[in-house]
Amino acid sequence: MSRLRQAHKRTVDASSAAEQHVEDLNALTLKFREHLGKAQVAYKRSFDARAREKNNQLKAGDWVYLDAHSRLAKKLGFKTQGPYMVLQTDGYRFLIGSPRGIRMVSSGHVAGAPTPPARDAKWTRSLRAQALLKERTQLKDGPEYVFERFIKHGWNDDGQLKLLVK
Repeated sequence: MSRLRQAHKRTVDASSAAEQHVEDLNALTLKFREHLGKAQVAYKRSFDARAREKNNQLKAGDWVYLDAHSRLAKKLGFKTQGPYMVLQTDGYRFLIGSPRGIRMVSSGHVAGAPTPPARDAKWTRSLRAQALLKERTQLKDGPEYVFERFIKHGWNDDGQLKLLVK
């Protein structure tokens, strides 16, 4: 309705029509900026609701529990796995030493855990993984091989990693 009323007020000569057009564009620009600001606030609120903050509570050397995603369908099944030692972290991802090897997990899947008793099997596993990362050396349990590429990998029934290499 407001556009129809404005149409009656318009003049017919070219110079005043050009000035009127510029005024209309300036008014539209102001409205656009106002709506754009509102949209940006809504987008930021939505992003902040989804984004996770950096987890500065856990450092390298701390112990954590992991979410047990593959727990049994029983009512009283364990909801966490561990404890595992944090080997490295940037606050968003954690490198941990688990029985399946060294792996990276997201900060949303870890929770702080108390330190297990000294010289437990978990301590031994974690100290070996920590030595591997700190010294950048390989623990030599057998011969060393060099491969061109890895084709496939999987786990056997005993929990050992099997590799198909070229």
